Amino acid sequence: MSIREYLLGEENVSIVSKYCWLVILPNGDEIVCDNLKKFCEDNDLNCNYMYNVNKGILLEHNGYWCHRIY
Repeated sequence: MSIREYLLGEENVSIVSKYCWLVILPNGDEIVCDNLKKFCEDNDLNCNYMYNVNKGILLEHNGYWCHRIY
């Protein structure tokens, strides 16, 4: 079992997704997602800003923080 399958659950792993993301919500909850773009669309976030948070260019975006973990 890969790290990705362990974190997301084998049935939730998307074939087309390249990375696994740790996202910290404004209330402090942590979630793991495999499609940052879809997560941003679902939560009315700018995907480019979230990628900049991952790169360290921005500290956070609307209270959200993310980091690529796989």
